[in-house]
Amino acid sequence: MKADKKINGITVNTFETLLMTARRVLTLLSQSYGQNEFTLVELRDKNIATADALILKRSPELAIVSRSVRRKLLSALFECFADDLIMLQPHTIDSSEGIDDEEDMTENNNEMRILVEAEENNNVPLSSPHQLGLGVSCITLRISSDATEKDVQSLIESLVEGWTISPLLGLERFYTVCPPAGERIEVQQAWDITHKILEANFVEYAEPAIYQLPDEPVLDAEGESESDFQVLSSIRTWGAQDHEVKETEKSPEWSLEKTHAKEAWQAGKEGQAVLIGHIDTGYTWHPELAPNLRVDLGADTWDKDRWPEDSLDPSLLDKLRNVLPVVQAGHGTNTASVIASPVGKNGKHDGEFGITGTAPKAAIIPIRSTPSVVILRTGSQPEVAAGIMHAIRSGAQVISMSLGGPVNSAALNEAVLAALDAGVIVCAAAGNVVTRENWLTRVMYPAAIPGVVAVAGCDFHYRPWRDTCRGPQVVVTAPGTDVWRATAKLKGIGRRTITKYSTGRGSGTSYAVATVAGIAACWLNRWGGWHALRDRFNGETRRIPEAFIDCIKRHEAIPIVIPDGQPKDLKIKGYPAFNASDFGVGVIHAGNLMQVELPAATDLRIMSTLDSETQVSASHEVFYEVKRVFPAFSKHLIRQILSNELGLAENHLDVFLNKHGREFVHHLSTSERMRNRLEFLLNSSMADVVTDNMVLSSEEQLLLSEGSLRQELLLNGSNTLIADLQ
Repeated sequence: MKADKKINGITVNTFETLLMTARRVLTLLSQSYGQNEFTLVELRDKNIATADALILKRSPELAIVSRSVRRKLLSALFECFADDLIMLQPHTIDSSEGIDDEEDMTENNNEMRILVEAEENNNVPLSSPHQLGLGVSCITLRISSDATEKDVQSLIESLVEGWTISPLLGLERFYTVCPPAGERIEVQQAWDITHKILEANFVEYAEPAIYQLPDEPVLDAEGESESDFQVLSSIRTWGAQDHEVKETEKSPEWSLEKTHAKEAWQAGKEGQAVLIGHIDTGYTWHPELAPNLRVDLGADTWDKDRWPEDSLDPSLLDKLRNVLPVVQAGHGTNTASVIASPVGKNGKHDGEFGITGTAPKAAIIPIRSTPSVVILRTGSQPEVAAGIMHAIRSGAQVISMSLGGPVNSAALNEAVLAALDAGVIVCAAAGNVVTRENWLTRVMYPAAIPGVVAVAGCDFHYRPWRDTCRGPQVVVTAPGTDVWRATAKLKGIGRRTITKYSTGRGSGTSYAVATVAGIAACWLNRWGGWHALRDRFNGETRRIPEAFIDCIKRHEAIPIVIPDGQPKDLKIKGYPAFNASDFGVGVIHAGNLMQVELPAATDLRIMSTLDSETQVSASHEVFYEVKRVFPAFSKHLIRQILSNELGLAENHLDVFLNKHGREFVHHLSTSERMRNRLEFLLNSSMADVVTDNMVLSSEEQLLLSEGSLRQELLLNGSNTLIADLQ
């Protein structure tokens, strides 16, 4: 029976009880100082102890589980941060949530505030780290036009035993090669295999798909778990949800009002008959969404089947036994409702729920391509690429992607360009800031790919959302904090589990891009539909997404409001110094957008998928990514610093980066030390930074003492990279 099965020495039933209790306790602790559970990563060490004590208070029977196992689970939960996190809140329409735990919230309120204030007042660095381990789900490769799948099969069989090969859905000449089920492949090992694959003359490109995974605990002298994950990066959130703007508390349609979305319905027919490919975590039969779902056209490119339903499993139950500890259960339902939740009776929402999408008559094609919308951490770039290709084949006219990561991939890039060539308007979230350094405040991929409508987030007052990524790739901004959306969660344990449908506010550029994707559907209606636009542009379908971006850039947008210092109504400290130029044309005004005349075909630049056939060197990618983050510095200075740091003559630098550039970008995007050092060197504006007459701060001295980029690569790089660097 189920109760007899064991995981890590405890029964499944006991583990489920522990899991449910741990999540509830973490939610309560988060509410007690106005943030959500995942922002508690900043107070990780102390909060694990506090949460563990509360678990035993609420469920004394869980003392049977060893402290190390309890804290390992808590540690894993703390490490999860999400693009959107559902938080129990008193202002959801389903007001029954959280009432039973009011006493617990009050009891822990003071203790949690004391912890926060002690850290701030003593200027003690908040406990860093996002302790993560990395693994590899597969290696993605592209072969030359004269090669065959048999060539790839023979190559893989000669290199590794038991690996399987399969075409990447819809992308010609792309394949994924995967290790045997359950086999853990380290990142360094995967890069070594990748280099061997690239030695074949018919392989044009190869790169591992990297995900986050649990690691074995490091035990201290007393046998307790000191850290359950390897250090990937010191990731800190500014607070994934604000919930501070009171005007949003009882106004489910405030984001529609602020973007003038309903003005677009008169001309845009509410997105009627437009198919929107929604690439996310899947769907549920939420009453707010069900009427507009086209499940018959959907797919699951993550599990590789036709059923894209979201299991809503927020647990680590099956993930701890395998590889994936990060899920955003219900995220697909959340974002789809912002796009296409239909209007209620009598033209307004006056029933149990209260969400209206910006395209309430559009149809959603649900495509489950990832359980985690932070795609670096699941290695799901190939699955997202396959999802894009499925959307194209299913007739999608708009694609909405509330997901992203800091690193691009050839497969993802190729799929996006194929969608644009097919005339699909591709919208993607700019991303959410997960660190205070500027490397990860830049626009994420796929939003950063040219031709994509990259959307940043603002709040009720048209101020930039504190956590939005930003930069020159942003096309437009839309509400991204305190946005009302449909929610779906599992309630209960075991066989008594039911799906609870409700609504509530959420924050993230996920909702900003969903808002714009719905408006894009109305824009298509405004001009007679997708087919009418195709005919207008003489069959050159690539001009349709280009025309949409052109109209956005020419429409009278709502100006972004840059506050002078910390906004008084935002209690959480740390409002960034924003630049209005990083938010595109401003906040989208749907009514004004519908009034902008279409551009002439000759005024549009067509970028074809043929562009992706051009072999861009890995060395070029390195300089492009560094310049994207640090645009003020010349390529010459970047070359000089990299040459010095890697100990390579400048004429050998390109040779090294052409071979190892993608691995170098991977380490740069996952190593805070490397990013901080590079930024310091660039800001010093000299190639040879360390001189006798320089006065360095203690932080700068630490940066320099921790080792050069070369030393970091020698410690963490693949064997092939290390051999070429020595």
